Amino acid sequence: MDYRQIAIKRNEIFEEKLKMKNFGRLKLSGTIYEAFSRYLKDSKSYLQFFCANGYYLKYAEHFGAENIFGIDPSNIAIDISREQFKNSNCKNMFISSGSEILISFDDESIDAIILTDIPKEIIYYDGQYIFDSLYRILKTNGKIFAIKDEANAITLESFIEIKKMKIIYNKKLDEINSKELIIMEK
Repeated sequence: MDYRQIAIKRNEIFEEKLKMKNFGRLKLSGTIYEAFSRYLKDSKSYLQFFCANGYYLKYAEHFGAENIFGIDPSNIAIDISREQFKNSNCKNMFISSGSEILISFDDESIDAIILTDIPKEIIYYDGQYIFDSLYRILKTNGKIFAIKDEANAITLESFIEIKKMKIIYNKKLDEINSKELIIMEK
């Protein structure tokens, strides 16, 4: 899978969001807020692979994150994320890249990982490497915040089983698309 092809598709999406200034507003209630406040509020370092416009990382910032890393192959998405965090009190780094950047993170260096909206082409092609790398950089007792959908269900379920991840939160987000919010602990 060529991340450049994915970047082109994602750039088109984010060009539209940029025109409409539609970056998503932080909701200080609901399932996502509840999950962050109960299970992730003590995490100080976060990484999101396919961070898009940084929406979920804004929750991390709200709950006192000290270090935020966002990775996305779309340079437009990265530009939007950087703009959203330009006045942030936490250290943040947004990188336009694919999975190859994960090798540069130290073992057990991240408290929480956010996995949402990873395209199914990437999961099918690169899923095992991505999940192995993320597990490696997640601290012991670290958390993974994941949106489970049809694109990642099989890979995510096998990751949970193989790595013996403990599910500490599981709630349906969307009945129509069968999306679930899962929080796991290493």
